[in-house]
Amino acid sequence: MPTATPFKALGKGNGFTNCVSQDITGFDSWTTLSGWSKNNQPSSQSAKLASIEESRRLAMMLFWNLSEVTGTVNTTSYQHGSSSLSSSGNITVQPKNRVCLSNITGYAEDGDGYPAYNKYSILGASNVGFYITAMYNNTQLVGYGVEYGFQSVAFSGSNALRVNARLILRSFEGYTVNQYEDRDYVTLNINNDSFSFVCTAHVSTGGGHITASYTINRNASNLLAQVTASRSLAKDNDGNWLPPVQVASSTAQINSFDFYTY
Repeated sequence: MPTATPFKALGKGNGFTNCVSQDITGFDSWTTLSGWSKNNQPSSQSAKLASIEESRRLAMMLFWNLSEVTGTVNTTSYQHGSSSLSSSGNITVQPKNRVCLSNITGYAEDGDGYPAYNKYSILGASNVGFYITAMYNNTQLVGYGVEYGFQSVAFSGSNALRVNARLILRSFEGYTVNQYEDRDYVTLNINNDSFSFVCTAHVSTGGGHITASYTINRNASNLLAQVTASRSLAKDNDGNWLPPVQVASSTAQINSFDFYTY
């Protein structure tokens, strides 16, 4: 846990630097950071108020003090080698410098990226950062959550086969999952705090070969997206394809967060 410089900020009176809100009425999946979700509503008015306040406290931790996202992101490629990450690295915007920001960015990359895209790994906040937003269901404030959220992405390609694994953590999803996805409500328990999210695990493949086969694991409840691709690389003297070998793999997982201390 890195140490931050103490500071004071007036903010907007809600603990943050802005007043973003999101109407999640009718969304496929949603949960506040404290766990009030589409499928799990507090049983009493006092419990609802406590849940809202707890979600705001957790949201303030993420916005002001998040320093690192950890996970397992790796790729292997028969032709192009490998890429690997276990940390987003320290999010470089110090807490005291967040007073003028509406979103927090910070992620690590490994691999060759654009324009080759033979192999790459990404871990951290989403490409546009994450926003804290007040969440409303049928005009009722249910608590605070994260828009755009956090990502773990792994892509590799080899011998015309491509495998893409992507894990997304955020507070709501407006669309239903497709054939490439698995979705579940998850909780990250970090020290004495519990952060609730909607997790979407996406795995897709591309390219083709007569001997191609894929092993796919979309497991949102375990915060894991994983895929391997195999194919035969040659024929024997009789013109028969030799047994297939693994030519590409991608694994994307998010494990935990780390925070600045004072």
